[in-house]
Amino acid sequence: MIETNLQLSVKGLPEQDAYSVGGALHEIIQVAREIDEKLDLRRMFRIIITTTYSAELADLSSATASGKPLTHTDEEYAIGVAQVLILPKEDGFELLPVIDAKIVMPLISEESTQEVTLAERSCFHLLHHELCHVHDNNKKIEAFPELLLKHCHVGKDSYIRPLAEVCWCEFIANTMSSASAPVESIQDMVNSLAEAILRTKPTLDKAILEYRYHGDLDSLLNMFRRHGEFLIKTAAYVLGYLEGRQKQLSDFSVAAADSLQGSYFESTWSAMQTALKQMLENYPHGWKDLSIYDALAETIEGYYAVMGFILLDTDSGVYVEIPERPETDPLLHPRPFNRESGTVD
Repeated sequence: MIETNLQLSVKGLPEQDAYSVGGALHEIIQVAREIDEKLDLRRMFRIIITTTYSAELADLSSATASGKPLTHTDEEYAIGVAQVLILPKEDGFELLPVIDAKIVMPLISEESTQEVTLAERSCFHLLHHELCHVHDNNKKIEAFPELLLKHCHVGKDSYIRPLAEVCWCEFIANTMSSASAPVESIQDMVNSLAEAILRTKPTLDKAILEYRYHGDLDSLLNMFRRHGEFLIKTAAYVLGYLEGRQKQLSDFSVAAADSLQGSYFESTWSAMQTALKQMLENYPHGWKDLSIYDALAETIEGYYAVMGFILLDTDSGVYVEIPERPETDPLLHPRPFNRESGTVD
């Protein structure tokens, strides 16, 4: 299922390169449809490829169905290169993939070889992944058309539910597109998960310890968004690959499986896997309302607690409690004195 007369808009590339990218994208869409004949690409009327990705998202912000400013990941661990936007169109929606031009450059490489390179396979997989987001958005539009993008999370749900929705999105997109994923790409993501498990809690424990001194809760929560959300989103990516390939984590990396086993993240991983599998078993025809996210949201609330953040709804709004723990106790971990400046570091 795909909309006819699909428009490919390539911005910022020389005319010949733009023409080549357009032809390659048409081929990729056809191959993706052959991999999964049920791939639902309705409501996708155009695709934008741009050399000014951030600016394009900013320009499109006012046109989104939610009306919220669009941003993309730009962290030391990951940089966002593609999004599928949901835009209002007449009485319905348009699903618009916006893709950074630099990731499609392998499609127009001047080096012509018979063997498909890893860069080309990785590019195809990323585009396949984005098409699966289009599919998922179509299914959600049909499952709860009156709720999609029209609901407003309040209280602690404003911290938990959007993250649950993102985790599902990445899980299902990787589950569906896993057939096109190079093994090297899966291993890279698994290694990223292992590294995130090792660094995230120590990083947030240090941030909480600093919070004991400066008291800036907004700054502390921003650290959680940067580091804590990266870990759980990466877990969703990996769980999607494992579900799609019907593999275990150790099949791709024994070291990663070892880093998970017995770690602070193991219980979250197990609960998350169970919740996502239950959602998948009912997908899409068993989805009736947003309660489908309940188990996953509960898992994410538990993850907040594991990382040292207790979310509580009160009459005056959400309250974030930061419980005392030995690893974040200033008396047990005093700040070092800087002898040169005569101040506490």
